[in-house]
Amino acid sequence: MKIFSVILGVNTVRTEDGRVIIFLVLGLLSIVFAAAFIVNKIKDKVKKRKNGMSPTLEDAYNLWHANDLAAAYKIFVELAKNRNTKAQVLLAAMFFKGEYVTQSYIYASEWYSMAAEQGVVEAQAALGVMYSKGLCGVKDYELAVNWYKKAANSGHAGSQHDLGVLYDSGEGVEQNDDLALSYYTKSALQGYVPAQSNLGTMYDLGQGVKQDFDQAMVWYKKAALQDCPASQFNLGTMYKDGKGVAVDYKESCNWFLKSAINWLVGTKDSLPLKYGGEQNSILDKIEIYKWMLIAIAQGYSDTNGVAKCVRQSMSDKEIDEAKRQAEWYVSKENNLH
Repeated sequence: MKIFSVILGVNTVRTEDGRVIIFLVLGLLSIVFAAAFIVNKIKDKVKKRKNGMSPTLEDAYNLWHANDLAAAYKIFVELAKNRNTKAQVLLAAMFFKGEYVTQSYIYASEWYSMAAEQGVVEAQAALGVMYSKGLCGVKDYELAVNWYKKAANSGHAGSQHDLGVLYDSGEGVEQNDDLALSYYTKSALQGYVPAQSNLGTMYDLGQGVKQDFDQAMVWYKKAALQDCPASQFNLGTMYKDGKGVAVDYKESCNWFLKSAINWLVGTKDSLPLKYGGEQNSILDKIEIYKWMLIAIAQGYSDTNGVAKCVRQSMSDKEIDEAKRQAEWYVSKENNLH
């Protein structure tokens, strides 16, 4: 014990606490030495591979986790140039996010393209997004649709939804309700929340399909139960207007309240009633604040301060109008009882 004390610079105290402290110090040193040993072993392994076979993706991952990022990045590039699709996608993601490297959508698209050409669905979907959003310089809907379709045909729910949005809005393509409905349905059946919400809207409006409030409720509820503010708002509207269900202002307020809270978490400006596209209708702040007031009048406690946050972004005229509408609804409900 005295020998260890001299080496570590720790005075030996022959108490239970003293021994614990010494053992802790020794434990920490052991971890440091072990980590250094592992890093050196990894580097030795990589060096040995240079004399024979090339470094592997596992080598790169190990170096990355050992915080030797430069060495790991070098291997990722080497593998990617040799058509390793996992390395290509990883590099693309690094450039897309600006992780370790300087952020560059151009380089990201180049690496994604290499992987996409080899049939990697994730890369095909990413290219669809990048071209549709103009992240590569300008919007190119022809290329976006091309890559979206490749990924969608392989069952990628996100790309199926995104194609649905393009055909729904007519953005960059000829508007086509049938195709929008088809792609939304494929995506929604896989549990993709935005597609479930949009599919509900199509049944709700009778867009591209016979109007069916029951089906609209089914899809709205699936998305609403996963905290989709658009579907929560639309459910509130259905209960308020008695669309496919009996008029129920209390249930309506419940969904409007949930929608307002989730909306506030995601954006301070407007609540999209439909995901994607630039032509979507929006729920303005007067409507949000009105339903917050109605919910509070029904006994809901605004513990999250949602109403206050919404009110701060409104003019006095907007606040007065929201109060007027809220008072009318509360009065109407009271007259029903």
